[in-house]
Amino acid sequence: MTHVSHFGNASGTYDITAGDDSFITVGNGNDIINLTGGNDAFIRIGNGNDTVTATGGTDNDFRIGNGNDSVTLIGGSDNSITIGNGDDMVIATGEADDEIRAGNGNDTLVAGDHSRISARNGNDSVTAGDHAKISLGNGNDTVSAGANSKIVLGNGNDMVIVGSNSSVHAKNGNDTVAGQDGDKITLGNGNDTVSAGAHSKIVVGNGNDSVTAGAGSTVTVGNGNDTVTATAGYLQTNLVSDIANLATVTDAQLKNPWGLSHSSTSPFWISNNDSNNTTLYSVTGSTTVSKININAPIGFVALTTSAPQGPTGQVNNTNASSFLVENGGNGGSAHFIFAGMNGTISAWDAGTTAFVQATTPGACYSGLAINQAQTMLYAANNAGSGSIDVFNSSFGPVSLGAGAFATPTAIAALGLNPFNVRDIGGSVYVTYALPGNAQDTAAVGEGAVAVFNESGTLMQTMVGGVLASPWGITLAPSNFGQFSGDLLVGNESKISSEINAFNPKTGAFEGTIPINVGTGNTAGALWALDFGTGGANGSPDTLYFTDGINSQADGLFGAISAAPAITTGENVTLGKGTDTVNFSPASIGNNTINNFNPSQDTIEFNHALFANFAAVFAATTQAGPDTVIRADANDSVTLTHTLASALSPNNFHFS
Repeated sequence: MTHVSHFGNASGTYDITAGDDSFITVGNGNDIINLTGGNDAFIRIGNGNDTVTATGGTDNDFRIGNGNDSVTLIGGSDNSITIGNGDDMVIATGEADDEIRAGNGNDTLVAGDHSRISARNGNDSVTAGDHAKISLGNGNDTVSAGANSKIVLGNGNDMVIVGSNSSVHAKNGNDTVAGQDGDKITLGNGNDTVSAGAHSKIVVGNGNDSVTAGAGSTVTVGNGNDTVTATAGYLQTNLVSDIANLATVTDAQLKNPWGLSHSSTSPFWISNNDSNNTTLYSVTGSTTVSKININAPIGFVALTTSAPQGPTGQVNNTNASSFLVENGGNGGSAHFIFAGMNGTISAWDAGTTAFVQATTPGACYSGLAINQAQTMLYAANNAGSGSIDVFNSSFGPVSLGAGAFATPTAIAALGLNPFNVRDIGGSVYVTYALPGNAQDTAAVGEGAVAVFNESGTLMQTMVGGVLASPWGITLAPSNFGQFSGDLLVGNESKISSEINAFNPKTGAFEGTIPINVGTGNTAGALWALDFGTGGANGSPDTLYFTDGINSQADGLFGAISAAPAITTGENVTLGKGTDTVNFSPASIGNNTINNFNPSQDTIEFNHALFANFAAVFAATTQAGPDTVIRADANDSVTLTHTLASALSPNNFHFS
């Protein structure tokens, strides 16, 4: 049966319960519409700045006129949203298969798996799940999509993060694309930056391009001064999970693990937000999973009964004169200190319980840091207008003066609050996200990082871009593969959950490390990032992470290391210009470079492969029209239609 409802042009608030096959029309005006239920309904809304919230429902068809509209679909699937011109926001958080069509304007569009998203011209921000189809017009667009997606973009300076086995086609502009294994990336003219995984196919037009590709990839660059880098990529090892067979060790206590810390000799301590405790995991030697040992949980973090609660960030303290544990403790110096979502700071020095030492009413502490002298704590308060609250070595609140750790203006303008805080070498990094549950589904661009000194003076900011509720943050060591020395920032948002790498000095985006949550699981919340120091807390060149997979219902503790070698080489075709091909790993596979010009192009080898030009020359032979530089049977570079006699020391660099 068809239900017909008509509402006039006057601006108003309408609470509508839709039956199946309903036909609902709302006239022009700035309307607030709350729609519940309905399957196969047709909803038509006129021009105006409308706010629409629809809960439940399947196969509904929304037609919305021009204006700056906000549409949120909660639950349901297979819905269609067509929206006119304007700066619109559409968030479809249903199961899958939604379709969004937007007109001209600067739009923010979010949808799940198997979504179909299109928009005309404008600076658009689009976030989608796996198997998405995205088509955008001209503009400076930001796109994040999962695996097996297809993305088509017009002219503009675009930024794209995409999962494996996807395709990206963009017209002219200075584009940045971070892909994964098996991607096909085709870009027009412009100064482009591209990174992709193994077995990818990359074609870029004219311009000064930078391309990084994994093993077995094919790279073609147009005219310009280009740099092509072959990289071995990264390997993920799942160490512990509460889900059987997902990791080497199964531990039911690992539920939505947030903060992670350790001393120089201790195991990893991990805060389980859902289990209300912290568990210890010893990762000895390398991250070879057979060497993992699990200790019994330390116990339950003491918390009040007010909600929300549960441990979040944590720190290790080795200053014997700081942070004495009273209020239930034995008066000794705290070894580990925990922040709680109910505004508490708890500390542990011995036994099986950590005791509350400080409480800030109304606060929600979502992160915790300790200064280098281990005499002050910094707590990230995500509640209200947000703040960084500072505590002295007796757990007493202190003020560092007016303006200390104030949220930068550009970040506050986005409605972001402090989300996490970490002191790295005397610099205090604060990450920012939307307050409350909105952070879990934040789109790319809804996040920021600011760097302060320990007195709270602002030094640097990174706003928007690929950030989506960033939480985990760390600096990579010098031997971490492609992203050695980079600032690594993890997105907590389950819509765009990955690790992004940035130049720590300039803030320039360098690329992405994906997190594989395992077959049958979904992203939840990527939390802590940290490198080991040896002994019981793992290798110093391995990145360890915690993830609240399946929408924070489960947990994963894993490790990421730079892949040791390339076993399948690359095929690189160069255009006119001064080009550099960089083979960064020590083992590179068998590679081919087409159109190499000895008068201007260069090759950079890892010094472990070739130490100098004499070593290269000794390994070089002429094979018909081609020059072959062969280190061994598994590692070589063939320069097609190039004479070996034309090569000189100027063509080679060694790192």
